[in-house]
Amino acid sequence: MTIDKIKEIVETETRIKLNNKSRRTELVYTRAMYYKLCREYTLHSLEVIGKSVDKNHATVLHGLKLYRDWIEQHEERYIQAYERIDKLVSIEFKKENQKFKGRDFYRRKYAKVLLELRDVQTKHRNLKKLINV
Repeated sequence: MTIDKIKEIVETETRIKLNNKSRRTELVYTRAMYYKLCREYTLHSLEVIGKSVDKNHATVLHGLKLYRDWIEQHEERYIQAYERIDKLVSIEFKKENQKFKGRDFYRRKYAKVLLELRDVQTKHRNLKKLINV
């Protein structure tokens, strides 16, 4: 799934151009939804996501926080719009038959590997002590 495809779906569904420089609430909230979808379906950095709509990484970070802290809890209209768009992106994602499993999957996998590394390091230290004795 590419950022451009997600952008196209969001713009089509909301009838709002994300590159618009305006700071109207509806545009800011729509961009926040776009940022969240990009983070969920791609591994692109905040900088790359921001550049796709002529914004910087800090704006993307703020948009993600805005979505999590405000929109997700108080804006029913945008919650419904997000769910509708998320379904469309998910369908498109499955059509492309990619193997991306989501950020949470990779975070858990990284945490598991990190624990295994620590275990091996502990065993290594214990063996070194045993040999030196």
